[in-house]
Amino acid sequence: DPHQKARCEAEAPEDPHQKARLTHIPYRNSKLTHILQDSLGGRALAAMITCCSPSSLDREETVNSLKYAARASTVQNHVVASDLSGAGGGGGFEVFREEIESLKRQLAEAEDGAQRHLEELEQTAGEMHRLELELEAAREKADRLEKDAKDDALRKASAGAQPKERGR
Repeated sequence: DPHQKARCEAEAPEDPHQKARLTHIPYRNSKLTHILQDSLGGRALAAMITCCSPSSLDREETVNSLKYAARASTVQNHVVASDLSGAGGGGGFEVFREEIESLKRQLAEAEDGAQRHLEELEQTAGEMHRLELELEAAREKADRLEKDAKDDALRKASAGAQPKERGR
């Protein structure tokens, strides 16, 4: 990258040994390296494929790609197979398996509790509906009784208010 090289040259001291060291574009100071950082470092085994073009128009890009690949190939990784059994003393993935099982049990318990609450809610709703029907029936009966009582009072009042003409 020309910008990186210019930055390194601008920061270079007058000492030729330090200048040679600083004009080298650092391995980690690259967009591609930043994208591939998880694969190029640590305990992973990585393979690099470099695209080269025979065209003279792409000469500079091809040379830069080959230089980058050469720098990347000098990175030393210590590949270690993951211990899935946990026999290595660190617990491996067994800790995660236990946590997953624990979370599954908690989820099942929560679902069971939610189902019980839903059943109780449905039962309460059914009871409430039954009580509402009983209340409506009681109101209708009270209205009928009130009407009958008014009718009886009107009949008694009209019977007592009639003149007694027969006896004269």
